[in-house]
Amino acid sequence: MAQKKKRSLKGWSEQELKRFRSLVKSGIPTTKIAKTLKRTAASIRSKAQKYGISLGGGRGGNRRKAKR
Repeated sequence: MAQKKKRSLKGWSEQELKRFRSLVKSGIPTTKIAKTLKRTAASIRSKAQKYGISLGGGRGGNRRKAKR
């Protein structure tokens, strides 16, 4: 039987929260914020929702315009 990977829940320090807020204000994409803070994109979205922080974008916000 395959062993399951044990999750380690890592709390957020005040310094990480400040950095998170500044990265969001700068307009950095969620995936890059996640890599910078060494967290998952899901945890970034969850924290933003908890604190009422808008990550901007929305569906298809970065799509290229079709060439004509």
